Amino acid sequence: MQRYLRTLAACLTLIAALTGSTAVAVQEFRIDTGGVYTSYRFVSEVSGDNGHNTRLQLRPVQVLNEAQEGGDNGHYILAYNSLLTNDDPAIFGWRGYPVHEVEDDPVRLTVNDWRLYNDAKRGSRLIASAGYRSDSAWAFWLDPLTDETDYVYLCSGSDATGDGVWHPLLLLVLVADYDFDGKTEAFVYVSSGRDLVPRELFCVEMETLTVEWSLPVASLLNESNFLSCGDSANPAVIFTTYNVKQGISDTAFSDMHGDVAVVDASGHILTHRVVTTKHGGNQIRAHLRPGEYLLSHEI
Repeated sequence: MQRYLRTLAACLTLIAALTGSTAVAVQEFRIDTGGVYTSYRFVSEVSGDNGHNTRLQLRPVQVLNEAQEGGDNGHYILAYNSLLTNDDPAIFGWRGYPVHEVEDDPVRLTVNDWRLYNDAKRGSRLIASAGYRSDSAWAFWLDPLTDETDYVYLCSGSDATGDGVWHPLLLLVLVADYDFDGKTEAFVYVSSGRDLVPRELFCVEMETLTVEWSLPVASLLNESNFLSCGDSANPAVIFTTYNVKQGISDTAFSDMHGDVAVVDASGHILTHRVVTTKHGGNQIRAHLRPGEYLLSHEI
């Protein structure tokens, strides 16, 4: 960690030198001194870890609404899946702060990822998510206040490993009104892991719960490298992919290499270039100048 902090400080200093900026202040903190040089400490109050025997949940806790100063009216949502040995539903637990249970909402799916969003049609804060059961994947919204929920079918998969079960991973790589139409879109990436296919990106409008478009993406996606272009005149998303080298390809992407791509609001690929051919990560970040991005990859 100390090495990372020193590297970060050096990078910030280099950026300041290259840009001619004198406004970048760099300060290094040592975090291995037991809090001697800091005025704060970390205390774990709520843990979303249910052990290694549960199905994967990437986002176990999110704040529904913050407590007002001097009050105890804050609420948060816990999410967890069933044990690997049974077929119980996923649970979204509504909790108050200080910690007390309000209610639990079961969903008959395995849920890997989810977000809270402001639903323009219903005027409340809802859960946007996607999950799978048997051979089918679905996107859905859930209202934690009323228990209402609705689903839309995404795709189906099949076993390729011989255990008779499809084991996908469903990621919400972006939840935002990326096309500036006043409605929230959830970008769901379905990866079949060792079951190989499908690997597909879905753009789902949450208020109407409709699939606006989908696109096969054989090389893998993740949340940290998936961005809205932020252009209301020409809405699009930009992302990089990772090369897992399992030999899967589609009409545009291959998992033998990593790519950078721009896709418009109709699901058409505007830009597509290979950026890595060997194993190694790549990253894309928004530049300070709108419409420009910083792309890095390991050599």
